[in-house]
Amino acid sequence: SRPNEEFFKNVDYVVNRANELGLVMGLVTAKSWHVTDHPERVFDEKNAYTFGKFLGERYKNNAVMWFPGGDSAPGKYDAIWVAMAKGLKDGCGGTQLICYHGQGSTSSSMWFHNADWLDFNSIQSGHNFGSDSYAFVSKDYALTPAKPTVDMEPAYENHPTGADKPRVDSHKVRTQAYLAMLAGAAGHGYGSLDLFYFYKDINGPFPKNGFQHWRTAMAYEGSRQVGYVRRLFEERPWYKMVPDQSILASDPGGGPFRLAAARAEDRSFAIAYTPVGQPLSIALKAIRGSHVKAQWYNPRAGTWQAIGQYPNDGTQEFVPPSRDAKDDWVLVLDAVP
Repeated sequence: SRPNEEFFKNVDYVVNRANELGLVMGLVTAKSWHVTDHPERVFDEKNAYTFGKFLGERYKNNAVMWFPGGDSAPGKYDAIWVAMAKGLKDGCGGTQLICYHGQGSTSSSMWFHNADWLDFNSIQSGHNFGSDSYAFVSKDYALTPAKPTVDMEPAYENHPTGADKPRVDSHKVRTQAYLAMLAGAAGHGYGSLDLFYFYKDINGPFPKNGFQHWRTAMAYEGSRQVGYVRRLFEERPWYKMVPDQSILASDPGGGPFRLAAARAEDRSFAIAYTPVGQPLSIALKAIRGSHVKAQWYNPRAGTWQAIGQYPNDGTQEFVPPSRDAKDDWVLVLDAVP
């Protein structure tokens, strides 16, 4: 209830500079231990509301969205987090998006989907090779009332997965991104634990326990390739897409490396994804028009490879240019009048 003005002047600078660069800030309001039974606990229902309202009022003119929750389940402290969320809502006058940041393998929909202050759902699918963005997004997508959902914390690139086990790689990053988007997500997140720790020169020498300097982590393969995800979907009105597994004439399988497909509502285009280069059999009737134009998009390089045009009739199999455990491909189909 007595904010440190010098601290928040620094926050002001960071938020304003990010906005100048065209970035929207997603701000976590507090960590879990500031709310739970912990030596650093500072919040109760009353001051949580006060703090939330203070933040909402201070940054109501900035491009900001808010994340109470602190990487935890609400548990018996839900009233405190809700008070903070309502303070944020009142402080910004309802002009900014508010969500809840739960712990691994959860979505905010598990606790607060029907809450009037929850504007969209936030998923943390888990930092392992088994984390399944498609399953989380599909579940949220089917809920009523309809609310956008985003896997804001999928598996971090270079995140350890256990002793003597491989670390999360760029292939895992890509599979989560494409499967989430084709399941109906409103967007997708990216992270690396090196950046979370913000390892600097004084923390070296590197690599340190498998981690790298933050500037090195900024250039990880996956950090570049999520940009290719954005580029692909923004070339078309992706927000008009609906998940549609009936496009796949072949068995999509299940789990985090399944096949997935979605199409435009007007059937002007469709996108299908094969995580390890499996052939895709497509029911072409999912696309309108007399013919269908087919292309491969390489999610590792952001490049295109033409396939050809096909009469819009029956089922057509598309074999990716390569097949390997890390060779994923995106099939893009466009209607030809």
